[in-house]
Parts: sequence; structure tokens; C-alpha cells
Amino acid sequence: MVLNELVHVLMWREIKAYEQTVQALWDTYGDDPNDPDLPLKKHLEHLHETIKTKAEFIRRINDYAANGALTWSSQVSPHCDIIVREDIDSGLSYSVSESGAARHKHCEKALAGWATHLKDYGQAVNNRDGQYILELATGAGMGTWAVVKDFPAMPNSRLLSIDIDYPCTRNAEGIAQYFGVANRVGSLPANFWFLPFADEMFDCICTHYGLDESREVQRTLQEVSRVLQPGGRFVVVARKNPYDRQKRLMNLFNISAEEGNPLLNKARLYSGPDNLIATAQAHQLTLVDKTVYEPANSHHRVLMVFQK
Repeated sequence: MVLNELVHVLMWREIKAYEQTVQALWDTYGDDPNDPDLPLKKHLEHLHETIKTKAEFIRRINDYAANGALTWSSQVSPHCDIIVREDIDSGLSYSVSESGAARHKHCEKALAGWATHLKDYGQAVNNRDGQYILELATGAGMGTWAVVKDFPAMPNSRLLSIDIDYPCTRNAEGIAQYFGVANRVGSLPANFWFLPFADEMFDCICTHYGLDESREVQRTLQEVSRVLQPGGRFVVVARKNPYDRQKRLMNLFNISAEEGNPLLNKARLYSGPDNLIATAQAHQLTLVDKTVYEPANSHHRVLMVFQK
């Protein structure tokens, strides 16, 4: 189970047992058709009961900042979390071709509405043909779709999409099948902290909310710089205000954006574009373009292009 990155920080000393507790909540409350949000509500209630106070919340952030390690909940190889039978069953349980068609329909609708940035994101990644591209965080596949939809006109480009969650990697396969480019799009489970690739291997690395939703941003940027060719591009979409992702959790402990974003930075989580730009610069990644999108019906986001 992949939990919210801030939950991983708060519960890192007991994360394995905590994941089992959350899985039990999902198993108990996950089939309520009248309230599909009920498992998350129960999880937040349990988290509040566990941490209880704002002071304890801050103490746990400080503890992780001082002692937190580059590990997932159950890890043997540094390159990937443990894959269990349930992950394989989940990943293989649906047709990737049907999934690809459904995700195309969803992304087309999003592009016409709140996700107008997707066109610019895809163009920033596919700025020339013949690239080897690495995507960090397949997720639901929206960023993958923005890149792969242009592949029929980019006959020499290749994409490898990675995610810590094996079932998510299947989304890249479905999208590639939909566009008829499955021979040039691959996927595998891996984490960002120990990328299993040779130095200076990729022409472009991209991530669509991958930095927002993972831990250890500084380590990730170090690895991005290692596997990116000199002159290569790192294309990022991230929230303009990271508190937008974490406010439901932080509101449980009366933590405002003014208090919360510095805590995210202390915990080595994504803490806003300014901090990201400064950290990237320290790893030889220089900002060359930045565009802010402020849709009326969704959170504001930033498209950033870095060059090594």
C-alpha cells in the first residue's frame, strides 16, 4: 500500500504496522456505494487519534528530519519496494487496452477543462524527436498520456515510465497500446532515490506531480541530475502551493499554510516551486522556463523546465 507521503513521514517509525491498519480500514469501509470517501475519512480519524496534538505532529516532523531514512515500508532491494501477490493480481486484473481507452477519454476531457497545462507539458517533453525519456511516477497516467499522445509523430523517441506502485505502471502500457506505440513505451516499478539506470542515460526526464507526491525531494533531484545527459531537460508539473495537497491532513491539527509549508520543507517533501528551483540549481539543474496556470475550478500549478 502506498500512503500519502506526509503520512509516511509522520508514521515512519511504525509504518509497516500502520499500513496494515490502514489496509484493514480500506477492507472494512471500501465498498460503501453511498460514501466512496469513507475509507479516507476513517483513516484520517485514526491518524488524528494516533497523533492527537499539533505539538506531537511537529515533533514527528522534527524526528523524521533528523533521523528519517531512504527506505519504504518493506524493502530488500534499494531500487524497489516489495511486490506482493496482491500487487500482481491488481496489476493484471484489468485489460490494459480497455484501461488505455478509458484514460484517453478521461484525459481528453480534463484537457478541455481544468488541465489545460497538459498540452504545454507534452510539448515541453517532446521538444524534439529521437529522445530517450524517463517519466517519474506513472500514477493514474495523465502525464504519461500527455507525452505518449504525440509519439505517433515522434517515431524515434522512447519512454520509460516508473512508479513505486507496480499496478500503476500498467497504466503506461495501456496508454501506449491505445496510441499504437507499445514497442516504444516501457514501464517498471522503481523508486526515485536509487534509479536503476546508468549515468547520463536520458535526454529528458519528466514528472507530472511526481515530486509533489513523494518523499526526499533533494535525493530525487540528485538522482535526476546523475542519469540526465548534459544539456538534457527536466520537465516538472507541481502544485503552486504544496499546502493544497496536504491541507485536509494538516487541518486536523490546526496547521495553516504559513506553518505547514516550512514543515514540509523540513521533512524534505515538496515545499513549493521556489524551494524546488533552489534545490535543483544545487544539483546542476537550471531553470529555463516557468509557466503558472490558475484555473478557476482547480488548484493552481506550475510547469517548470530545467536544463542540466
